[in-house]
Amino acid sequence: MNKILLTLVLNFTVCYSFAQEITATQKFPTDMSAGKDYTIETTISKGTSKNFIMFSQPIPLGFNVTEIDSKGGRLKFVDTILKVTWIIPPSEEAFTFSYKLSVPQKAPKELKIQGSVYYIVDSAKKEFKLPQRTVKIAGGQDEVKQNTTAAETKTVVVKELASNTTSVKTTAIPVTSNRTYRIQIGAFKSKHDFKNVPELTSVEAEGGIIKYYSGNYPTREAAVTHLAEINAKGFKSAFVVAFENGKVLK
Repeated sequence: MNKILLTLVLNFTVCYSFAQEITATQKFPTDMSAGKDYTIETTISKGTSKNFIMFSQPIPLGFNVTEIDSKGGRLKFVDTILKVTWIIPPSEEAFTFSYKLSVPQKAPKELKIQGSVYYIVDSAKKEFKLPQRTVKIAGGQDEVKQNTTAAETKTVVVKELASNTTSVKTTAIPVTSNRTYRIQIGAFKSKHDFKNVPELTSVEAEGGIIKYYSGNYPTREAAVTHLAEINAKGFKSAFVVAFENGKVLK
């Protein structure tokens, strides 16, 4: 009897773990034409997962993305990166979102495209990579020169607390702008020792209050991605805070 119960428990655990693993497929044409628009559809099979999901796909310079149906997600296309984020994903076990891809007149003759789905399982961040595709573009050019300007790199100095000690050390974190984003863990009247919190930093505010933060990200989207991981560690009230020139933006 005990062996039967143990077998049932193990089978349930395996099935439950498998159900949380996420996969995806994408309908992406293998042939395109310069100056044309195409509808791209991506289907995410999330199983029983109800946690944070983010789809990310680099888009070549000069191409444009327009949202068609993000299925309740937040679509952003910034700096040649397409991101669709679901804090709470759709209830269906599999859902399909779509966007319009506009090919420029001066497109290359060939491009390689690939996307990834990021999600959280048991407090661990996981990634599912879609297969890389090679797309032929009719009317494309042999070589497209891309004029890019290197972003100014500045250094923000923060105090980093070791996870198992109250001593502090100074760490230089390079960022590409004056504004960065951190995840506030909490505010306390005394020092606290947080374990398993990545890039833990602290700032002493008025009245001797010590505020603890995790990470230091160049964009709000990057911080939101890690916020789900921090929430899963038990910090349900954590939230994203913007910093500029080392000070909290009100």
